[in-house]
Amino acid sequence: MTAVCLGKIIAPYGAKGHVEIETRTEHPSDIAAFGVVKDAKGNKYTLLSARMYSFNSAIALIQGISSFEQAQELCGVELFTEHTLLMLQAIRLH
Repeated sequence: MTAVCLGKIIAPYGAKGHVEIETRTEHPSDIAAFGVVKDAKGNKYTLLSARMYSFNSAIALIQGISSFEQAQELCGVELFTEHTLLMLQAIRLH
């Protein structure tokens, strides 16, 4: 199966573990609709929520990340989903 990059964590945001994600989704907040995503190493991340921050980024909350330091460690991590899940989600969002 083919993995599709949904975005990249580019910065921590605030003291409670939120992250800024540079998204490749049509609407930045749509990234949270994918729920569980993976990085290039296969680590899973559950996106609990996201809100638009700029025209191509969102502020997101990831399950298990609750501090600035934890969020900072994720900088540079690219987030992926399977191509088939991307297609199903696209249908659901529209």
